[in-house]
Amino acid sequence: MPSGESPSRVALPFPQHADVLPSSVRVLCFPDPGRSEGEAEGDGHPVSLHGGPVAAHRVRHVSLPAEHPPLNRVLHFTRLWLPVLAYGTLVFYLSSLPVVPVAGRLPDYLTHPAEYLVLTLLVVRALHGGGVTPIRRGTCLGAIALTVAYAISDEIHQLHVPRRTASLKDVLSDTLGAVLALGVAEVFQRIRSRRLGLPVSVTLYTRAECRHCHQARAILRRIAREVPLQLSEVDVDSDPTLSSRYGAQVPVILVGDTKISKLIPDEETIRRGLTRRVFRSTG
Repeated sequence: MPSGESPSRVALPFPQHADVLPSSVRVLCFPDPGRSEGEAEGDGHPVSLHGGPVAAHRVRHVSLPAEHPPLNRVLHFTRLWLPVLAYGTLVFYLSSLPVVPVAGRLPDYLTHPAEYLVLTLLVVRALHGGGVTPIRRGTCLGAIALTVAYAISDEIHQLHVPRRTASLKDVLSDTLGAVLALGVAEVFQRIRSRRLGLPVSVTLYTRAECRHCHQARAILRRIAREVPLQLSEVDVDSDPTLSSRYGAQVPVILVGDTKISKLIPDEETIRRGLTRRVFRSTG
């Protein structure tokens, strides 16, 4: 021990379990499936504690995901429903006015259907997720139900506004606008679908024993039923260059030369990225 150094400051090796546990207690050690036979475990780098050696056995490097799928879902939800909230707030504000200057110049049988046609289109977009797939019947029924319920609440709200009254005729006009909106949405959807041309080239980089790779493959197959994709899958371990470039990030999804996903795949993020590239290539 160097002179002048306290015994509590002496660097000692980290004890192994055999030096700590009684001889009657055994430790169960599981083999590492990611290690070849005969290879020492650990990441190969020495570890120290207060200048002394520390056993690095059974320590492996674990990559942490760099993406935040929950945040992406929140942003996607906000992008879909914020226009609905903003437009609904505008309708509520106009209903709070004793007299609406612009609407007073047009008959109610025109303003009410037009007003709720726009609202229903926004609700259909939100319920449909902004995708390019055919609009389902459940989405249509849900949009009409939400719009009509809001129309009824709007008429009840007008009972408490001076010089305004509630009217069943206005509710029927609002419902007519909601039904017309479904036809308009279907036309827009068919126009967008016709723009889909040649399939977009998508490359999925994977490797064996990759749980998230199976998840990414399943997501791409589901999306391929809706948008034209030309999917190719490459094992990064087949090429040292690919392994060094993408090995720590698999599964990696490339659209052309653009990376749209790595590590833990998020279906909404991948779907948006592929949809944008499809329309960009055909627009």
